[in-house]
Order: sequence, then structure tokens, then C-alpha cells
Amino acid sequence: MSTNKLILGTVQLGLDYGINNNSGKPSQDDAYNILDVAYKSGIRCLDTATAYGNSEEIIGAFHENSKQNFSVFTKFHVAENSDISSLLTSSLNKLSVNVIDVLFFHSYQDFKANPKMLSELTNEVDKGNIKKIGVSVYTNKEVEDLLNYPEVEVVQVPFNLLDNEGRRGEVFSKAKRQGKEIHTRSAFLQGVFFKDVVNMPNYLLPLRKALKEIQHIAIQSNLRIASLALNYALSKPYIDRVLFGVENVRQLKSNLIATKDTLPSEIEEAIDAISVDEPRLLNPALWSK
Repeated sequence: MSTNKLILGTVQLGLDYGINNNSGKPSQDDAYNILDVAYKSGIRCLDTATAYGNSEEIIGAFHENSKQNFSVFTKFHVAENSDISSLLTSSLNKLSVNVIDVLFFHSYQDFKANPKMLSELTNEVDKGNIKKIGVSVYTNKEVEDLLNYPEVEVVQVPFNLLDNEGRRGEVFSKAKRQGKEIHTRSAFLQGVFFKDVVNMPNYLLPLRKALKEIQHIAIQSNLRIASLALNYALSKPYIDRVLFGVENVRQLKSNLIATKDTLPSEIEEAIDAISVDEPRLLNPALWSK
């Protein structure tokens, strides 16, 4: 697979993030090293947000110091009296870029609660400060509703070995037919796919059966879990970009090597067929810890 569909997520650069994260937030030097290796490996897109600690500032400092410039997709939370121009200027300055490639509403709820913001963002697109407007969503119903808004060109949606073709394929294909750009996130479900199924936390026990299925598929195909997860999303023609995060350079290099594997059609079909009885467990925000 080519790296041109990959987006490097940067929440881990600004926060101590992830259920399987044992190393915490990387140092500034380590964060710069991650970005440097990503760029030199062909990754040109970063995903960040104003809510991701100092992630935007780290990216901006890297841009200033290295002169290697990424395309940046960032997200923002809005309140009723939010000043879009000020929010945008702040992010542009922090990121040290002249344009935001995609500016996302951080949630569908933010988008629906602030209908006037869409026209303001459209004005910023006309000014050349933003290339595209997007919305980060969770449910298929939210994707369906966004099909009614031509101004929203990009949707970012979870998609992975469990939140898969069986759950998402139909609505993603419909969105693509209507010209939407599909970015997927949660490729590793916050690291759940790498956890020991024997010692799962109680709130994730209902996922044990499906996770064992994934492990069986990995063994049968002689592929690592990371390879299954990344190549499964990358293989889907209705997905334009696949977002993944790392905690260190070792993980980044390992994941990039994994994308060079080939996913046989029968393995892809086996993953498509996996079904989760409790869909709420596919949304980390709903996990009861």
C-alpha cells in the first residue's frame, strides 16, 4: 500500500492518550523525531485538534525548525459565541501554516448546534484560509445527515476490524457516490486489538469473542494485527484516507512496514463478516471504566 492514503494522528504528541499506552506523552524531541520519520517515509498529512493538548504547537514548532511542511487537518470545538476568525487565526499561527487543509467540527453535535458557523467557514474557504470543511462523526445516521450539506466535503468516521464493512460499507459507499471524502480513524480501536484477551478489563469483556476471531484470522493469514488493521482500511475503495496514531518511532516504523503487506481477498471477507453484538463498545467515549 502507498503512504499517500495515510494520515498520522497526533493526539499522542499532545496528550497521554490510549488504553494501551504505557509510555505516556513523548518528549518534544521524541515528538519531532516521530514527525521527521513520518515525513521522510512519505506521509504528508497530519490530524490534530485544539483539544489535543499542545499538539498544534508541537507541529508548528516542527514546521519552523525543520522546514518540512505537512498538510494539516485540525478540529475545533465551538460555543454559541465562538469567533471563527479568531479560532482559525490561532490554529494557523500555532501550526505555522498558511492554510488549514481540512477544518473539522470536532463533533456532529457541535455542527448541528451551530448552523451559522457553516456559512462563516465557507467564507474562510473563499478567503483561502481553509481548503475544505469537515465534520467528525460516530454514527451512520450522522453520515447520512451530512449528505444534505454540500459545504461539508469531508467526513471523519471510525472504521476498523470490528467497526467494519458490515457496519459501515453501505453508508460509506453512498457518501462516496455523493462526492464526500471519507477519512477513517480508530484503526486500532485505541490499542484494544493489541491487548491480551485473557486479561481484558471488565468493561471490554463483551468484545473478547470478536477479538479472538481477529487473532485467529491473523494466525491463519500469518499477518500481524497491525497489518490486518491498517491494510483492511487501506484496501477499501470508498475510503480516501486512513488515520493512525503512534507513541514512538519504533511503532511508526513497524506500522509503515505493515502497510507493505498484501491482504488476501478471503481474509478481507472474513473480517467483513465479524459482527459485534454491543456496538456501543466500538465507541471509546462510551466505555464504562
